[in-house]
Amino acid sequence: MTRNNIKLQLNLNMMRFSTQINYLLFIICPLYADAQQPSNNYLNHRANDYISEASSEGDIRAENSRSDTIDITDYDIHLNITDFTNQTISGYCTVSFQSKLDNVSEILLDLLALTVDSVVQDGQQLSFTHVNELLTITLSQTLNTADSTKITVYYHGNPVIDASGWGGFYFSGDYAYNLGVGFAADPHVYGRVWFPCFDNFVERSTYHFSITTENTKMALCNGEFISGTDNA
Repeated sequence: MTRNNIKLQLNLNMMRFSTQINYLLFIICPLYADAQQPSNNYLNHRANDYISEASSEGDIRAENSRSDTIDITDYDIHLNITDFTNQTISGYCTVSFQSKLDNVSEILLDLLALTVDSVVQDGQQLSFTHVNELLTITLSQTLNTADSTKITVYYHGNPVIDASGWGGFYFSGDYAYNLGVGFAADPHVYGRVWFPCFDNFVERSTYHFSITTENTKMALCNGEFISGTDNA
C-alpha cells in the first residue's frame, strides 16, 4: 500500500492562532477532489482549584484559568488517517509550552474518547491519568516562570461526532474531516476529539500538521504547505 505524507504549518504572518479548532479544518479526501488568582506558586492545575464537574453530565474538565499558568506555544500534530474501515486515527501530538508561574509540575490537556498510549518528555516516559476528557500529565521536572519545554502524547482511537449530530470528526465515504465544533458540547470548541490541547476560547498557538494518507487520497489543511512525501 502506498501512502502519502503531507506537512503543513499554520503560522500566517507570525500570528498565533487560537485553539478554537472550529477555525481549523482538515480533510482527507480522494485525489480527484478539488485540492484547493495567579501567584508565584503553582496553582492552576490543582484538581480541587481548577477542575470543575458539569453536574448535568458528570464530566470532569479543566477550567480556562489554566492558561494563567501555562502558555501553549505550538501543536505539532502527526496523524495516520488510513483506516477508513474501522474509522480510527493514530499518531502523536507534540505540545510546546512555557510556564507563566513558578513550581509548575503538571499540565492538564483535553482529549475526548481517544486512548493515550504514552506521554514522553525529553525521551522519558511520563506518568499520566486520563479520566473522561481530562488528561493530567506529571512533568519530569518542575518548571519555573519562563521555562519552556515540550511533551509528546501518543494516542489512537475512534474520534467522535458531537451528540447534536453536528460537529466533531467524521468518516463519510471516501472522506474524513474535522469540523472542530460541537453544538451540544461544552465548551463548543472541539479540538479535543482529535488531538490533546487546551480546548478553550483563551489559548493562542501555532500549529503544524503532518498527515499520512493512502496514495488514493490527499490531506487538505489550513496554513502554508511545507512538503509532501511518497512513502511507496
